[in-house]
Amino acid sequence: MITKERKTNETDIKVSLELYGTGKADIETGVPFLDHMLDQIARHGLMDLSINVMATQKLMITIL
Repeated sequence: MITKERKTNETDIKVSLELYGTGKADIETGVPFLDHMLDQIARHGLMDLSINVMATQKLMITIL
């Protein structure tokens, strides 16, 4: 299992990946379509993927 974290003034991101998993996904990016696409990659690639993103409101408006 690989886990990486990154914290800045605007974001707090945590990603965990197990390449030889079962296809479990726990993804919360705040962007529904991105959540869906990452979930599909995990499921069909049989990887366990966990992504949690906390961002400021200003950054989320920029992304959308």
